Amino acid sequence: NAGLNVTVATITLDNVGSTPVVDINFDTDADGAATLTSGAILTLGSLTADGQGTNDTMTFTSTVETQGTTIAINQANQVNFQGDVTAETSLTVSNINTEIDLAAGVDLTAQAGNVDLNNTVAQIDLSGAGTNVITATGAAAEVQLDDVVDSANITELEINAGLNISVATITLNDVGST
Repeated sequence: NAGLNVTVATITLDNVGSTPVVDINFDTDADGAATLTSGAILTLGSLTADGQGTNDTMTFTSTVETQGTTIAINQANQVNFQGDVTAETSLTVSNINTEIDLAAGVDLTAQAGNVDLNNTVAQIDLSGAGTNVITATGAAAEVQLDDVVDSANITELEINAGLNISVATITLNDVGST
């Protein structure tokens, strides 16, 4: 927990036989503009990251992976993913005021559950020239996306799901958000 900003270089919790929880809460004192900046995260348990308002920014500069359960990211102005994100079960990003930003080549994967990016998310911005892959693996797995736009000349957006895919809109025209 932090009253304002949190910066983490790397978190690795990989003790076999345990399922540790990484729970990051920032901007806990008041609803100020706060940041979470994180390098690589690997845990055999779950990951939760929570801001407090519509003016917080979360930036994950490297890979994020849970090998036990879920990834849940909630309550921010913007969430920036600069490395692949893999959840053993479900991946949920919710209550994002401006956008979820996926850099070039960033893939989002839920290995046995849903990729859920449409719960009060303004938009998903593909900001790097390249390919982004969003995958929900499993017979009943779904990909749920809010509006998808690009602020770069992306090569490909690939969406894979075991069952259903729902997307509000997709606008890939290298113009970005307005």
